[in-house]
Amino acid sequence: MELLDQSSNLSWLHGVNVFSIETHDRFRDNSTTTVLAAFPEDKFHRSQSGEFLVFSRKDVTTPDNLPDIIRISPRGSKSLSFERKNVNGAHWGFMAINDQKFQLHPNEPGEPPASIHFEISLSGHSRICARISLESDKAQPVVFKIILKTDQKTILNSEQVVYASFEI
Repeated sequence: MELLDQSSNLSWLHGVNVFSIETHDRFRDNSTTTVLAAFPEDKFHRSQSGEFLVFSRKDVTTPDNLPDIIRISPRGSKSLSFERKNVNGAHWGFMAINDQKFQLHPNEPGEPPASIHFEISLSGHSRICARISLESDKAQPVVFKIILKTDQKTILNSEQVVYASFEI
């Protein structure tokens, strides 16, 4: 918390575009207040993911030469090929909703996770975005995992638990 206290030098935050932190007011008084003060609403979008507060900078600029958004079925080119693993064979197991969205239904707890795998070139891109949600307020939590690999190594291996009626 000392890093985010207003009496500290917060100049390092100018280089931060996304920041996530779990606060514990029960262990440290006013930790949430301290964090919120360091990320003013006029400069950062605020959201919550489980126990974590997530801040993303509003004024992020990107280079002019970035390619268009990558689509599941990029306009003017062939559709992506998906390899499905452990996906329920029912019509609701995997659905392409449109050229930008798809739905992958999770398997029951204890079963192998449903997953899709596809190759896509990210050359020239500087970020990847996804909307993850559970629409039902009665749904069990689901783990969303993304792995980005090159031929030689894994460059991102991250997972997020998504809870009922929650969107990240």
